[in-house]
Amino acid sequence: MKTPYEIIKNMENATGTERYHMYSAMPGYPVATDGAYCLAKDAECFWLLDLIGRYQSNKKLDRDFQVWELEVNQEHETGVLRGYNDTEQVIEHELEYTDFPLDKVTLWLMDGVILLPSEY
Repeated sequence: MKTPYEIIKNMENATGTERYHMYSAMPGYPVATDGAYCLAKDAECFWLLDLIGRYQSNKKLDRDFQVWELEVNQEHETGVLRGYNDTEQVIEHELEYTDFPLDKVTLWLMDGVILLPSEY
């Protein structure tokens, strides 16, 4: 796992994508941009992309635009993942354990593609 500094630096450099990455063979799962995929590799958090993918069968979620925010506690042991239709929260998933190295990260899901906000 890379350091938080390295992860943030790589995220800051993500301003577009050259290709989409399939991270799951499950039907209906979104694909990830270069930046989102790099975050998953650097922070060893493919579980985060997978969790977002699993929620795509939830009828409350808008298929065009979603915001996903992961916040972890100060000890980086537990956290919460929240899913929004634009600004309305529709999902809250408590994480009993996490080793995610950052305090917070935001991902967008647009038309079946998970991306960093800086990649839009």
